[in-house]
Amino acid sequence: MGKVLNIDIYSDLFMPYFFYKCGCLEVGKCSLQEYSIGLNSLKRKTFLELKNDYLNIKEKLLKVEYSPPDKNQRKYYYDNDNENDSDEFKKFYLWLFEFNNQNKQNKKDKKIPYEIANFYFEQIFDSYNFIKELIIFLEEKKLEYVKLDQWNCLLELVRHCKNKFPEGYSLEDSWPTIFDEFYIWYCKKKNIEFKMPEEYLGNLN
Repeated sequence: MGKVLNIDIYSDLFMPYFFYKCGCLEVGKCSLQEYSIGLNSLKRKTFLELKNDYLNIKEKLLKVEYSPPDKNQRKYYYDNDNENDSDEFKKFYLWLFEFNNQNKQNKKDKKIPYEIANFYFEQIFDSYNFIKELIIFLEEKKLEYVKLDQWNCLLELVRHCKNKFPEGYSLEDSWPTIFDEFYIWYCKKKNIEFKMPEEYLGNLN
């Protein structure tokens, strides 16, 4: 598939998006039936038909950050100001976790390896400065897995704060604990004053 579109199937977001349209449930597996579903959903009869306009399909999902002469060198990222595409993107984003979930047998402990989560964080949210700091923070913590609530809430955090983080974030809201820890770490690193709720004193460094 990658050769047909002249893309790297391991780093181009179009491939997981195609698998999402196929309704695939496991990494590395795509049945003929799922393949047909994917093509039909994109209104194509063959994968080759995507060669000339797959970038246009991707641009409906993600915003182009810059447009060099070579379209294949374009950089894409999530645009939370585009409400028309937000629902489709959110469905795709939530599917990414389930697709990469390596603990499918235990519905109460869904998680994906940090390396995989980090790849998507960088690919999708690269234009948000605080995400770069979040990645540094998570690597310092040597996080091994990202859990379902952390994954889902990150999208909501980006939508809520956009590129104004830490403005708009509150330790009194119901964010995952690791986000609270990141907020405190970030504020201390940037010398930003913040209010620590009494219930957090003694629990967070």
